[in-house]
Amino acid sequence: KSTNLRNFFELSLAFGNYMNGSSARGGIWGFSLSSLSKLSDIKSTSSPPLTLLHYLLDIMSKRDPKSLDMIQELHPVHDATKITLTEVKVKIDQLFEQVTTVGKI
Repeated sequence: KSTNLRNFFELSLAFGNYMNGSSARGGIWGFSLSSLSKLSDIKSTSSPPLTLLHYLLDIMSKRDPKSLDMIQELHPVHDATKITLTEVKVKIDQLFEQVTTVGKI
């Protein structure tokens, strides 16, 4: 479990609800992971322009500098993206066959 990642999600949700205000899109309890990609699309008018993602990470680092360790915590997730669904299915089938074989003994 990554407390830092959970804090990032909570902060992202809070900002999203704040930005959407009292509209139908505000005050929600959760969001889809695909909406996280929009954090880098929302830009400030400052120079150089900062994204909402920059701002959220800046807030997190000021609250707790170690919270940015979440980036290292996500390395196994990045590695997992290299595995295809077909590879996973093959491994599951192999395990199933092994369990079946052991069950016959």
